Amino acid sequence: MPEYTPGYVAALAAALMQANTAALYAAEHGNNPLGRPVQGNPGLRIWNGDLLRLGHLPLTPFAVEANVLLQDGLYVDLAHHEHVHIDPELDQWVFCAAHADGAVPITIAVTQTRIDEDPAHHCNHSFPVTPPRGSIDQPGNCRNCGTTYTEARRLATTHDDQDPEPTNR
Repeated sequence: MPEYTPGYVAALAAALMQANTAALYAAEHGNNPLGRPVQGNPGLRIWNGDLLRLGHLPLTPFAVEANVLLQDGLYVDLAHHEHVHIDPELDQWVFCAAHADGAVPITIAVTQTRIDEDPAHHCNHSFPVTPPRGSIDQPGNCRNCGTTYTEARRLATTHDDQDPEPTNR
């Protein structure tokens, strides 16, 4: 087995670094860029509906940053590291192994749509009991969500498919 000289190893490392730099540049500025940039947030991109940054970044800070930037109704379900490259047959970006030709490391935030139930189910109700908004006998609507006192009591006593209040038959 031949011995490799330090010059050979350095040249090999430089070639590998140049290939990685070229792949990173192509991902952001090439003819077929990875996703599209997020306006006003340099380095942040959207690909297949998910937010990403090139390179492997700390996951928690990235997930927090992505959550702040998402519009209402969306949240970051998971942040993780991946590698992608342009598949020569498909001519598009696909996930790949870290050692694949032209592999670009990314940190990706998988986003989900928030499916909230009726906001009244998640409210810490506050019913006014002083005139003119209500009274002890007839509390007003919740200050936070607008649910009536009667409706909140019905929701609080409803469990799964049971009747909200027992009836005499």
